[in-house]
Amino acid sequence: PMYLFLGNLSFLEILYTSTVVPKMLEGFLQVAAISVTGCLTQFFIFGSLATAECFLLAVMAYDRFLAICYPLRYPLLMGPRWCMGLVVTAWLSGFMVDELVVVLMAQLRFCGSNRIDHFYCHFMPLVVLACSDPRVAQVTTFVLSVVPLTVPFGLILTS
Repeated sequence: PMYLFLGNLSFLEILYTSTVVPKMLEGFLQVAAISVTGCLTQFFIFGSLATAECFLLAVMAYDRFLAICYPLRYPLLMGPRWCMGLVVTAWLSGFMVDELVVVLMAQLRFCGSNRIDHFYCHFMPLVVLACSDPRVAQVTTFVLSVVPLTVPFGLILTS
């Protein structure tokens, strides 16, 4: 199971960095700017992978907890189906959490140039471009950022 989790973590890290690096390299050749649609896409992919990484690290901590505390029952507790279920849950939960944030942000009206002068898209430049009231998106983003960070962090500390 450990190698399954490590393989998924490695694949996740490859995807994680490849969401930002191409736009960064383009920025080295010319002025870096990203459209609102491109920003939302990058924000969704990057945020989903970051959230999935948090959940996957919590799953890995749980795996090591079982291996250390219950070594004789470990093969029974961490069977192949259970491991795959944990991995799939970590990946899907990362994408579901960030999907709600991006849907709320996509409903905002944007005015001005609709271009962000960065190669990396994060929340505040989008909020600055919004003409409509972004409070609902801000509160939802805050809640959906704190929960996926604190719950896995608490599980990792507990293990």
